[in-house]
Amino acid sequence: MPSDDLSQLRTLNTLLSLATGSNEELARHIERAIEFSREQVGEAHPAHEMLARSARRLLELHLDNRTTCGFQHCDLHGQQNDPLWIRAQVLQSLRKLAGSREAILLVSGLPSLVRPQGRRWSPTRRKTYQDLVGYIQHLAAAHCSPRTRLQLIFL
Repeated sequence: MPSDDLSQLRTLNTLLSLATGSNEELARHIERAIEFSREQVGEAHPAHEMLARSARRLLELHLDNRTTCGFQHCDLHGQQNDPLWIRAQVLQSLRKLAGSREAILLVSGLPSLVRPQGRRWSPTRRKTYQDLVGYIQHLAAAHCSPRTRLQLIFL
């Protein structure tokens, strides 16, 4: 669980830098601070959870106050590795972003669809994963308004 908190911090750092348009140097400094904290106090320190909650709240406040930026999480964990099911989930998330001039679509769980738990990445699985990423990108491009600046993030 503590390493999940750190990965969430890294994800939130990426999202904040995308949502706020901050420079890459600031994002690198934040990443170094997260890594330094992990090395100095360990992964199980309660400060990590507090920092993760604060970062989540900051992102929520930032996106709530910015009416032109939409955020949607498309969680594909537990879905079938079938383009029709994936298409339905992605389109449902894209509909919620309709009307946003700027939008962030976070797609998670795609690797677990392609690579079962405990299995390795074979060349076939890598190709399948890349094909699914391309499929989702094409779906987003086809179903998103040309005026919307959509950023896709795959976790």
